[in-house]
Amino acid sequence: MPYDLRLDHDRGLLDLRYRGVVSVAQRLEAWGQAAPMLEASGVRRILIDLTDAIAAHEALLNARRFVDQLVREPLLLQSRTAFVAPPVHPANHLIELLAAAHHYPFARFADRDAAIAWLLGDEPPL
Repeated sequence: MPYDLRLDHDRGLLDLRYRGVVSVAQRLEAWGQAAPMLEASGVRRILIDLTDAIAAHEALLNARRFVDQLVREPLLLQSRTAFVAPPVHPANHLIELLAAAHHYPFARFADRDAAIAWLLGDEPPL
């Protein structure tokens, strides 16, 4: 499994850390595990750390279908999502572009601490 998923009860957020080469199917698998955790806990802050990950080379259609599913998911639309990745890291670029086009509430950061501060605050998506 190329990710670690846990609820950070102290901060009230879901912490998802990817590593290695990550496919859209693996991201969907992570969402399948995260959704019940969010539902049961009431947590609506999501930290997705891609610092140690790269996106698998896949057809554009795979990314498109993934985003189409996410931007229709009520749990995610009610949540704040922060992506952490180096500024020049393309791991999430296509997903972010497609999500932004659908007004998905997220922000991107190069630093975990900055991402967590945004998640815990009330600043609008960047």
